[in-house]
Parts: sequence; C-alpha cells; structure tokens
Amino acid sequence: TNRAARALGIGALVGVLIGVAITGLSPARNATPEILARTAPTLLDLAVALLSGLAGGYATVHRRGETAIGVAIATALMPPLATLGYSLAVARFDYAFGALLLFLTNLAAIAFAFAVVTRMRGVARPFRTVRITRGLIFAGFAALLLLVTPLALTLRRISLETMALTAARREITAIIGPSGGSIAQLGVNWRNMQRPRIEAIVVSERYIEGAETELAARLQRQ
Repeated sequence: TNRAARALGIGALVGVLIGVAITGLSPARNATPEILARTAPTLLDLAVALLSGLAGGYATVHRRGETAIGVAIATALMPPLATLGYSLAVARFDYAFGALLLFLTNLAAIAFAFAVVTRMRGVARPFRTVRITRGLIFAGFAALLLLVTPLALTLRRISLETMALTAARREITAIIGPSGGSIAQLGVNWRNMQRPRIEAIVVSERYIEGAETELAARLQRQ
C-alpha cells in the first residue's frame, strides 16, 4: 500500500510539474473550453469515474483488455493534473481547486470500484473477513461528504445557470422580436446562495424604451 501511494504521489506531482512547465513555455495562456470543462466537476463526473473503475476492475480480474482499460483510466486522471499545472502556472487558484477536485473524484471512485470488484471476485480479501469498526464507517462517511458536497453544489449551479440562460433568451426574444433585433451575446453567472447575474448584448434596428427594466421584471417573475 505504501509503495502504491508513493508511486501515485510521485506520478501526480510529475504530471502537475509538466503542466506548469509547458504552460510557462507556451505563449498562449488563455483557458480553452477543454481546460474549463475540467475545472467544474459534478456528480456526473463521479458516476463516470465509478463506471470506469468497475470496468477496469472487471478487466483486471478476468484478464480481458486490461491494457485498454488502463489507458482509459489514465486519460481520466492525467487531464485534471495537466489542468492543475496550467492553473498554478497562470495563478488561477479557482481553476486549480476544481481540477484538483476532479482528480480526487476520479481517483477515489476508480479505487473504490476496483476494491469492490476484486473483493467480490475473491482476488482480494472478501468483505466478510474485513472488520468494519465505527471509526472506519465514520471516516468513510466523512470522506464521502467532503467529496460529494462540492460536486453537488457545482451541479446545482450549472443547472441554475442553464435554467436562467433559457429564461433570459426567451424573454429577451419576446421583447426585441417586434423590432427585428437579435441577441449577439448572452451570459449568466448564478453562484450558490447569490442572486443571478445576466449580461446580454442585443442588436436592434430601433431603440426600445425601457427594455432593460421590462426584462428585469420578466425575469424576476420567472
């Protein structure tokens, strides 16, 4: 166990340092959609990691395509580490937290799924021989809570922003429709426990008096 933990720690550190080095040498520093996608993990990512771990455990136990499964698991662990390295290099610690959370989510889910499969198939010590204490149960629930809570909050935020974006687009279209206008840009930011912030750029053939006030009233009702 100690050797595995040491190998994992060294590998993760190397992955992060390579990400920092490549970002430092690259003239491009803007976050791409691929990077941003790995800074906001949700419960869906946890579900995907669990399925990957189950597939990997099954393949390893039955000696069927374990190399391909190993590559698939590596692709689940390396991108968050690369994103973490990029985030540290550009001093975006909010991105770094999200990337680290995604890495820990994938790692914990894959390891848990592997353990379940190997114990159920008798490769590792079966569950019936494991002594489960209150402290072990408490530690497990505490770790699960620490992992699931931010994932659930992120999923809730994304759901709220999607709902607000749909409502804003619908109401803006209803206001500017008669004037032949169009929405050039629309963005929504709705953090947990905060009021939503909606920013829109609208192109219209004529000026619409009181459009912003009317839109705010419509969205308030929504």
